Amino acid sequence: MKHLASRGIILQKKDSFEQDRIIVALTERYGKLRLLAKGVKKITSRRLSKLELFNLCFFQIYNVRADKKLITQCEVEETFVNIKKDLRIITAASYIAEITDKFILENQPADKIFLLLKKSLETLNGGKNSLIIVTSYSIKLLTILGYLSDFRKTLNENQKKLAPLQTLPMEILASKKIPEKIQQELLRKSQKLLSEHIAIETIRSAKFLMPIPICKLE
Repeated sequence: MKHLASRGIILQKKDSFEQDRIIVALTERYGKLRLLAKGVKKITSRRLSKLELFNLCFFQIYNVRADKKLITQCEVEETFVNIKKDLRIITAASYIAEITDKFILENQPADKIFLLLKKSLETLNGGKNSLIIVTSYSIKLLTILGYLSDFRKTLNENQKKLAPLQTLPMEILASKKIPEKIQQELLRKSQKLLSEHIAIETIRSAKFLMPIPICKLE
């Protein structure tokens, strides 16, 4: 198929040559794609501001070959502007984007994860309980991918009541009042679960999420 079209959320961006940019997007229809935006850094280009991290866009793509896909058109549906106003929430969103990029292979269906990512960014955009959203996203991501069947079994007796992190919708979790200490404990637990499948120390934003070093995970 030469022409593709899908909504997608930008996980990563980097410059390529003088006027081009490569972005990695998790798309609703085709999973994770590496896309080339030709000439996007030209002074006359109107697309540069559209291709920013976390933006939800509708992409039209020309599939040159398996390893080369060109963005022919891009329309922004949501910029999640409130995320980008708060450093802590930017860090949380960056962490979610990074672990998504690490776990998802290119060109593999990921519609459930796309919807989970979209809902998580919408919730973070509301500005509440960023650590719990990050933790729940991690747990839900591992669950969808088949790596975690029962989060409850990983919790101690005092934490059992937080097992719904695996199943409750993000907007409900965001409304709950959970002490900061417990949020940090749960984040460390989710990082331990993630570390069974990826090198958590390679997630650049992880060290900025909370003051407790990753090396103290147990």
